[in-house]
Amino acid sequence: MRSLRVILAVGAAALAWPALAQTVSVSPGPEARDLVIYRAQPVDTAMLSQMRGSPALRQQGLAMIVETRTIDVPAGDGVIRFENVADGIITASVVVDGLPARITEQNTDFDLLSPGSLIQGSVGEVVRRVRTNPETGEETTDVGVLRAASNGVVLEIDGRLEALQCSGQPERLVFDNVPQGLTDQPVLSLRTRAERAGRHRVTLAYLATGLQWSADYVATPSADGETLSLAGWITLTNGGATTFDQVELQLVAGQLNRRGETRPVQPLVRSRPRGCWPMDTTTEVPGFGLPALEEIVVTGSRLYAMAPPPPPAPPPPPAPRAPQRPEESDLGDYKLYTLAEPVTVAARQTKQVQFIDQPTVDFQRIYRTWISAYQGQANGGGTPQVTFESLNTPEQGLGRALPGGRVLVMEEVAGMRMVSGTTTFVDNPIGLPLTLGLGAARDVDIQPRVVDFQPGPKLEGGGFGPGRTAMAATLRNGKAIPITVEILPSAQYETGFRILEESHPSARNPRNELTWRIQVPAGGTVELTWAYQVG
Repeated sequence: MRSLRVILAVGAAALAWPALAQTVSVSPGPEARDLVIYRAQPVDTAMLSQMRGSPALRQQGLAMIVETRTIDVPAGDGVIRFENVADGIITASVVVDGLPARITEQNTDFDLLSPGSLIQGSVGEVVRRVRTNPETGEETTDVGVLRAASNGVVLEIDGRLEALQCSGQPERLVFDNVPQGLTDQPVLSLRTRAERAGRHRVTLAYLATGLQWSADYVATPSADGETLSLAGWITLTNGGATTFDQVELQLVAGQLNRRGETRPVQPLVRSRPRGCWPMDTTTEVPGFGLPALEEIVVTGSRLYAMAPPPPPAPPPPPAPRAPQRPEESDLGDYKLYTLAEPVTVAARQTKQVQFIDQPTVDFQRIYRTWISAYQGQANGGGTPQVTFESLNTPEQGLGRALPGGRVLVMEEVAGMRMVSGTTTFVDNPIGLPLTLGLGAARDVDIQPRVVDFQPGPKLEGGGFGPGRTAMAATLRNGKAIPITVEILPSAQYETGFRILEESHPSARNPRNELTWRIQVPAGGTVELTWAYQVG
């Protein structure tokens, strides 16, 4: 039994506590941990921060945890207990490598330390009863043995049996030890069969829930509008009660498929006993309730019912240095990022780690809009969308696989950096275009119209042959600088689409869309005309 001090206000009623039938070998914790966090899709960072303290977060996210431990393997039949595994452990995923014994049984025990389980596990143990005089506040302490807890707490004090909370005075029990098997973390138990005893170094690997990550970026265009700096941050959220101290951290980006079997073990929660059964009746008397829980203190840790102790004074900050670039590699069809330095992810914590800093990324600011013709009337156009466009290649200043996330665009106005837009993008591999749509433009207007429409000839079998549509669009730039406008005809996705005439040459953009990219001078107007056929 581990030494600690526990003080709480209690009532009565509990179940008998099963004693362990054999000696066990205990691994109190890992010597080293590696952590790989997956995500099924881009996650919103604000949502993660809001859910940090929510029990629902413990069921979400997925991580692979690899622990290095040194254990004593008993000869013959024995039990090895791996304590301090992650509280979101998925039992079916456990793999132990390097164990020179046959595993005959595997269990995940999560008998949660609580007032109810503490009383139930202490039957037959010596406890202290503390009574408080409500008039004077004076406390008196008696030492006795907790004899029963099935239908109320019964104590044996000086050879007499007394029921707790039946004296009419405030009472509480003081426990000097935690019963064996109770924990605020799950314990992985292995029944083993080995030819000989020995000390061995093993690797314990398992999946666990409760860990998530998201990606966020800050894009800052330069004064000349030709390049931007791109800083990327990884937000790590630990929704569980396990602290991962100085772990080697890897992140997996991609659309991971998960099934319902990947769920963590649920803790066994034993209810706190009820109050005294007065007057030999099993009916509760109004007003005969329980006093409030005062304190639960465990040496070296504190249960979640209490606020954490104030943190120690922080050490002086180290000299700032450039962030280390994570190593990037492939994991099947997924992208794997290995952070360059160990990271501590504390229980119930959200933290950010910078993982990308690209100071000079070539980009184009483009004003995009789609235009179509419907029943002789042009639609689309109007106010185009502001779009930042680049190609994810080393030549453009990128050349890194970018996990999808939210982008905040900052631009300098009158000597101040201000937000000019936010957007999101999906996972962006190397070699593909990176497009950031920032919303409606100002001082730019596009007015499309149908100039002529000639339906195709009627066919003998029914229907019509290819028809001809002529269109025009007036592009107006009210800005003091020249801009690039991109016009995309919606008809390009119709059967038999073909350009017949055009005033400006069309081309395919990096997304393989047919477009006209036209330079419109500052304060100027450009007329675009084209004719096409479909059918």
